[in-house]
Amino acid sequence: MDVLALGLRLALLLVTAFLAGGGLLRPLGELTRKRKLTLFGLGGLSALLAVASAFAVDLNAVALAGHVVLAVAVPLLLRWPRGGRWASVALLALVVLETSLGGTGVGFALDSVFAAGAAVWFGFALFGPVATAAVRPGPLAITLGGLFVVAGATRFGLSGLGFDRRLGTTVSGVVVVAVVVLPLVVGGLAVVLRARAYRFGAAGVALAFVAWSALGDE
Repeated sequence: MDVLALGLRLALLLVTAFLAGGGLLRPLGELTRKRKLTLFGLGGLSALLAVASAFAVDLNAVALAGHVVLAVAVPLLLRWPRGGRWASVALLALVVLETSLGGTGVGFALDSVFAAGAAVWFGFALFGPVATAAVRPGPLAITLGGLFVVAGATRFGLSGLGFDRRLGTTVSGVVVVAVVVLPLVVGGLAVVLRARAYRFGAAGVALAFVAWSALGDE
C-alpha cells in the first residue's frame, strides 16, 4: 500500500471512529449546536474520505456504499437517538473490519477491543463524561485505559520484534512502540484524572489508534 493510500485509510478510520463514538454516546449528552455541527462535519468527512479511498485502492463497492450511507445516517439521525445508536454500532463494526483487514483469531479480537474502546473514548471526548445510572465515566476511563494497555502489550508480544534494535530503527518497530507506550500514558491519565481523562487523553488515544491501524498494513 503506497503512502497516499495508507494516509487516506488511516484518516478514514480515525474520523469514522470519532463519528461512531459520537453517535454511540449521543443519548448521554446534550446535543448543542457545536456538537451537532461536529458530528455532521465528521459524517461528511468520513463519507468523502471513503469515496477518495476508492480511487486510491480497490474497494468493495458494497462496502463503500454501506460506509457512505452509515456515515451520513449517523448525524442525520441525531434527533432519533435509538436509530442513531444502531447506525453507529453498524459503522463501528465496519471500522473493526477495516482495521483488522481480514485478521482472524486473537488478532481480530484485539482489533475489536481496541477499536470499540477507542470509539467509546472519542464519544466521551466529544460529548463529555456524562454520568448515568448505567455508565460511570470515571471507572470506565480506568477500565478502557487498562484494556488499551493489555491490548498493546499483547500486540507487542505477537509482533515478533522482541526487545531488539528494530524497535527504534524501523518504521514498524516505532509503530509497535507507540502501540505500547501511548496506552500506558492514557492509562496513567485515566487513573489520575478519571472522568477528566477523556478530553486530555483523546490525542493519545487517537495516535494510538492510528498506530494500531497502521500495523494492519505491515
